Amino acid sequence: FTFIREDPELSANITITTTNLISHFTKLKLPLFDHWSLLCQCKGQIKYNNQHYEINTLGSFEYARAVNFPYIPLCFFTYQIINLSSSKQMLMAQIRNNFNQIVQSRIYIRNLELQQSEMFEKNVKFLTHRIYPAITTPNGHTMYLPREFEWQYEDDNNKIRVFAQSRGDFKFGLAAGYVGSFQYHVQINDEEYSGESGYCEYIDCRPLNWQEQDKTEKQTEELANNMPILAKK
Repeated sequence: FTFIREDPELSANITITTTNLISHFTKLKLPLFDHWSLLCQCKGQIKYNNQHYEINTLGSFEYARAVNFPYIPLCFFTYQIINLSSSKQMLMAQIRNNFNQIVQSRIYIRNLELQQSEMFEKNVKFLTHRIYPAITTPNGHTMYLPREFEWQYEDDNNKIRVFAQSRGDFKFGLAAGYVGSFQYHVQINDEEYSGESGYCEYIDCRPLNWQEQDKTEKQTEELANNMPILAKK
């Protein structure tokens, strides 16, 4: 595939070559929404505000489909990507419903050199340690964005930790939420990786002030101020 954009502020000419490493990223219990991800190689140029960047890196080529259903009650969604090396990529995702219950929480590690893709699902934890002050989105919804956060997974053979700090560059426009980047330190068993180019999608449409409530309040909170975040028009 070739992606081309010509514009005085932002121009791009990028060639995208997909691989056969496919991750079925999202498959809900009801057949309402599917999301696939293919590991890919991206190469080309980006020009932004008179600065020129050469691109030659791993990427994620994605495809999603949804039934023509007006409302899917998913109120929290985060999807994050880290290129650990020139041949290894890590995907992390969590979805919650309007009662803050986890619908799906997963970590994928894809290795182009070994032609291998691993998925970790049981007891994958996403922890938000610090948040930015509440913001109001352009469409009038109030939400919190993560400032420092962590992923955890452990079983008999694997131990995964991701420690991340937002770079403060969240931009609104991904459905009802934001896209930003983060610094990271990753531990996968005996291997460690650090960098500043993690990618984060973040949508939080749970009942207002969920983060500010104590345990009793969270259990008794009634559904309020919802909006759909996954829909096909």
